[in-house]
Amino acid sequence: MAAALDDGHVITPRTTIVADLRELWDLYPAGAVGFPCVVKPADGAGSVGVTVVTGHEGLEPAWQAARAARVMYGLPRDERVPVQEYVGGSEFSVQSVTQHGVSTHLCITRLPPLRRMQSSLIVCPDS
Repeated sequence: MAAALDDGHVITPRTTIVADLRELWDLYPAGAVGFPCVVKPADGAGSVGVTVVTGHEGLEPAWQAARAARVMYGLPRDERVPVQEYVGGSEFSVQSVTQHGVSTHLCITRLPPLRRMQSSLIVCPDS
């Protein structure tokens, strides 16, 4: 998806894919991630397992939340975890159905601001 967006000249948050917790820890001192950042499951849907991290101490709990998220649609788990720069602004949800390679957008909903805050973590709601 990221390649398709790049090809279409759509501006997207800088994204790094990590394979394990050690690699995530190494991003911050290397300057590859700043705060706030978004840590999320590679194979999730909606905001389940997505965490906005506001400080270094929130990286491990965010990793655990991303890894604990339930895999959707009976697909095999993708063990990687994307880490993205945080982009502020309004958040929208696009509900779509794809069948035989054709996507139909059902509705677009503006989402409320994040509702739950825990020390250095802002955890997106599960629903």
